[in-house]
Amino acid sequence: MHAPSTARRARAALAVTLAAAAIAAVPSSARAQILSLPRRAPQPQWWVEGGVGLLQLGAVEDGRTGSVWEFTQGAQYRAAIEYEVGGAGRGFSIGLAGTHAPNVALQYVDEVSRRDAHAQVSAGFATFRIGGGTTGLHQIIEIQGGVVRYGTFTDDDTGETLPPTSNSDVVFGLGYGFGYALNNRLQVALVQDAMQAFHEREGLDNGARTNTAHYVTRLTVRYGVALRKQVR
Repeated sequence: MHAPSTARRARAALAVTLAAAAIAAVPSSARAQILSLPRRAPQPQWWVEGGVGLLQLGAVEDGRTGSVWEFTQGAQYRAAIEYEVGGAGRGFSIGLAGTHAPNVALQYVDEVSRRDAHAQVSAGFATFRIGGGTTGLHQIIEIQGGVVRYGTFTDDDTGETLPPTSNSDVVFGLGYGFGYALNNRLQVALVQDAMQAFHEREGLDNGARTNTAHYVTRLTVRYGVALRKQVR
């Protein structure tokens, strides 16, 4: 009556012995790979960004020259560098950004005339970015502040250079949009910026407005550099 039970125990012992022998035959490096946990892809610590957008802005009343710059719109180019804080892949970064719109159309209005003209509008910002997940679709919020420069005012008809040579204002803004991570290093995004620039009051009436709205719709590409070490 005990023969079948003894046979089963013998077969079980043989199976355990064979399994142990098979594991022992596997090289130690292969065993380590089998037993180790999967590793995440290395994440960037620094990001570089480039993009193009459409800049639209309102009128600027300048008391120093006695003129009003009634801006319309123009193409704007953007470049930025950012450092990811709080751990790779968390989506928080600080950085610096620069923009340049080389040919913004406007009406240049002074005491004697109204003429078609164009100007260059450039800016430099410090930025704080929330968003930028390592995979798929994600939201983006950007807080930015810096200086905007208006310059190279030129009459469209005569080519005459119009005053001033340049003028700089403080600007602050907020950007909101959506990005898509193609992989752990490459992202694309569509962002809408809404900003306010503040012009000097010198030479203006007490009731004159000194703030000007700037709106930018931009498409950007973001690429990760300086990868962090792999983590489990």
